Amino acid sequence: MKKKILVVDNHKVVLKFMTTLLEKEGHEVLTAEDGLSALDILRNYLPDVIFIDLVMPKIKGDKLCRIIRKMPELSNVYIVILSAIAAEEATDFAGLGADMCIAKGPFNEMTEHVMAALDHSDQAGSNRVAEEIVGLQGVFDREITKELLSTKSHLEAILNNMTEGILELTPERRIVFVNPTATSLTGASEEGLLGSDFIELFDGNHRKRVKNLLQEIGDMPQMITDESPVLLKGKQISLNILPVKEDGHKSFVVIMNDVTETKRVRDTLKNANRELVRAYAHMRERKDQLSMQQFEEEIGFLIDEKGRVLGVTEKGLKVTGKNRAELLGQNIQELVDENSRDKLKASMRDAGSRILGQTSLRMIFKQLDRQIFETRLMHMNMKQGPALLVLMRSPFSETRR
Repeated sequence: MKKKILVVDNHKVVLKFMTTLLEKEGHEVLTAEDGLSALDILRNYLPDVIFIDLVMPKIKGDKLCRIIRKMPELSNVYIVILSAIAAEEATDFAGLGADMCIAKGPFNEMTEHVMAALDHSDQAGSNRVAEEIVGLQGVFDREITKELLSTKSHLEAILNNMTEGILELTPERRIVFVNPTATSLTGASEEGLLGSDFIELFDGNHRKRVKNLLQEIGDMPQMITDESPVLLKGKQISLNILPVKEDGHKSFVVIMNDVTETKRVRDTLKNANRELVRAYAHMRERKDQLSMQQFEEEIGFLIDEKGRVLGVTEKGLKVTGKNRAELLGQNIQELVDENSRDKLKASMRDAGSRILGQTSLRMIFKQLDRQIFETRLMHMNMKQGPALLVLMRSPFSETRR
């Protein structure tokens, strides 16, 4: 009986062999060179039998089998795996949803096995599933193939256990690989994601951002950082998109991270920091108000960072014996004994660095000339700029009395 057959294999020689063989027997044959192309054909074509290569690009054979078995319209299609690695790697073809597995070998032997598979496909129920791999007797394992499969197995183990979501896209943005974290982030099954358009995963306007990024990408990686993430199923996601070129073919590897919690913590810290800054500013304002009140009650000078007098208290005017006009603009160093000026400079540097400057200075005052004063210097924020508040307590001689 004439059958509709789809053959999926990335080797053109195998496709040519299968097409010639099957058409000679009167069957209708379509071919695809990778899993993604096969899915496109299956949208409008319902075959009776599908031959699937196990190792191929753009969705491997095992993944393709699982996807097909999830498609209701293809639930009864007969699937035959064509395996070039049957001798090196045990294949649970029934677990993949396949009905038979044929080990690739010499074409004259494969002809017999392919014809037997077509006859077997006519059987109903569980009897149509073969019990073992066909054609394995004439195939011998190869050490290099076993080594490559071992490396592949290790890489897959790493990808499957990464905390980041990893996807591979074609230049047309279609997904051909996803790891378990990516399926978890998207909330979709692996079968549902493979072959789908990557940008359709994202919400609203975020879809356009991702599309523009993929359109603009050249040979350099592109990123959407956690500072301005995109939304995917309500999650905030950062993306790192890496262009890959291999054997003249281009694809994209996408690394995605769920930064929802990171953003929440960061925003909370930012809000807390803003509140802290406001509280600190309020505290500084209150402190400055208290300092100014204290300034008015003591011998005090308000100076700029170079030491020029900007203001003076009444007690300050009294002990200097000068009026306000004479003092304003004068450098406070001129009121300090030469032997105390270095100490004043050091205290001014401390106060300018927000450190409370404390020292004892011998002052040249008209009423209390050459007396030693306990002096404190504090940094202040004035409307006209930073300033230093200089407060002097009564001379030690008066204190001791």
